Amino acid sequence: MNYRPKVTPGGIFFNPNMLKVQKADLKQALTLALPIIAGNMSHMLIQVFDNIMIGQLGAKSLAAATMAGSIFVVPLVFGLGISMAMSSLVAQFRGAGEDDKLQRFATSSLTTGIISGLILMGVCLGIMPFLHHFNPDQELVALAKPYYLLIAISIFPALIFNALKQLADGMEILRPGLWIGMASIGLNVFYNWMFMYGKLGAPEMGLTGAGVGTLLARISMVIMFLVVYRIHPQLKKLLSIKGFLTKIKGAFIVRLLKLGVPTGFQYVFEAGAFAGSSILIGWIGHREMAAHLIALNLASLTYMASMGLSGAGTILVGHAYGAKDPSRMKRHANAVMLLGVLIMVLCSLAFIFFNHQLPLLYIKDVEVQVIAARLMLIAAFFQFSDSIQCIAGGLLRGLEDAKIPTLLILVAYWVIGLPIGYGLAFHTSLGVDGIWYGFVAGLTASASLLTIRFYRHEKLRLTAQ
Repeated sequence: MNYRPKVTPGGIFFNPNMLKVQKADLKQALTLALPIIAGNMSHMLIQVFDNIMIGQLGAKSLAAATMAGSIFVVPLVFGLGISMAMSSLVAQFRGAGEDDKLQRFATSSLTTGIISGLILMGVCLGIMPFLHHFNPDQELVALAKPYYLLIAISIFPALIFNALKQLADGMEILRPGLWIGMASIGLNVFYNWMFMYGKLGAPEMGLTGAGVGTLLARISMVIMFLVVYRIHPQLKKLLSIKGFLTKIKGAFIVRLLKLGVPTGFQYVFEAGAFAGSSILIGWIGHREMAAHLIALNLASLTYMASMGLSGAGTILVGHAYGAKDPSRMKRHANAVMLLGVLIMVLCSLAFIFFNHQLPLLYIKDVEVQVIAARLMLIAAFFQFSDSIQCIAGGLLRGLEDAKIPTLLILVAYWVIGLPIGYGLAFHTSLGVDGIWYGFVAGLTASASLLTIRFYRHEKLRLTAQ
C-alpha cells in the first residue's frame, strides 16, 4: 500500500477529503473531544470569571491584570506544552500494545512535570523585579505586582494538575479532569468573593484577592486529582507511590522532552506573540488594553473547543501511529478537522451577532465596550484559521513531529503576524485594531503551514509501506 495524502490548491483550510469521513469516525472524535473541551473550558472559565470580577474594580485593575497575565502566560504555556506530549506518547504505547511501559513512563513524566514546574515558577518570580519595564504607567505596575506574585506561584500546581490530566487523557480516562475542572470554577469564584471583597472575615484585597483565589483554586485542583489517582482502579496502577523513584527511567524523560520541549516553544511563540501584542497595546492606552483583554478572553474561550479537538486528534492519531495504521490516521485527522470547521462557524456567528452584548459582562466603561465590540468582529474572522492551526499542531504531535512545526509557528507569528500588527497599529490610524489584523495574518499563515505539513507528512507514507 502506498499512501500519499494530497492537499489541493484550494484545500489548505478546508481539504475536500475532510468530507470523506465515516459517521463512526466523527462520533469517536466527538466522544473523545467533548470531555477534553469541557475540561479545557473550565480552565478558561476560571479566567473569564476572574476578569469579570476584576472588571468590577475598574478599567485600571483590568489593565493591570492584563499586563501581569500577559507576562505570566509565556512560562505557563511552555510548561503546558511539555505536558501536552504526555497524552500523545501514552496513546502510542497503548496503540503499539506496550502497556508494560505505561507505569514507568507515567512516573517519569510526573517527575518531569514537578521539576519543570519548580524551574518555571523560579523563572516567573525572577521576572518580577523587571515588571516596571513592561508598561510606562508605574501606578498600573504597582497595582499588578502583588497579583503577579500570586499567579507566579500558582504555576507550580497548575503544571502538576495538567501533567496528571494529560496522563489520564492519554488513557482515555476523561471524566475526572472534566469534573475537577468544573468544580474548580465554583471554588475560584468563592475564593475571589472572599478575598477580593473581604467576605467571611477575610481581608478586602481587591485585585490581589483575585490572585489569592487563583492560587487556592489551583492547589485544590491538584489535591482533588491526587485523590482520584488514589481511588481510580486504572489510574492507581498507572501511578503508584510505592517504589516511585525506582520507576523513573531516563530514556522516557528524554523521549518526553524531545517532543515536549519543541511543543512548549510552539506555545511560547504563539502566546509570546499575543503577550507582546498586549505590551504594545499598553503603550496605546489602558482602555485599549482592557478592551483587548475582554475580546481576547472571549476568543480564548472558543479556542478551548479547538484545543479539545486538538487533544482528541493527538490521542487518536497517536494510537493509530503506534498501531502503524495510516488509513485510520487519515480518517481521524479528517474527522477532527471537519468538526473544527463546523464548531467555529457557530462561534464566529456568536461573535458577530453578540459583539456588543458580551463585553457588557466584563465592564461598565462604555468606551472600553465599544473598542472590545470592534475587536470581536475581527476575532470572528480568525476563528477558522485559529482552530485549524491548533488542530493541525495536535495531529502532528500524534506523529511525534514537533521540531519543524515549531519553526513554522515562529515564522507565522514573529516574522508575519507581529510585524504586520505593529506596522498597522503605529504607522496607520488603526491603533489597537491593527494589532488584531496582525493576529489574522499570523494565524492564517500558521494554519496554512501546519496543515500542509501534516497532509504531506513522510511518517504517514512510511508507516503505509
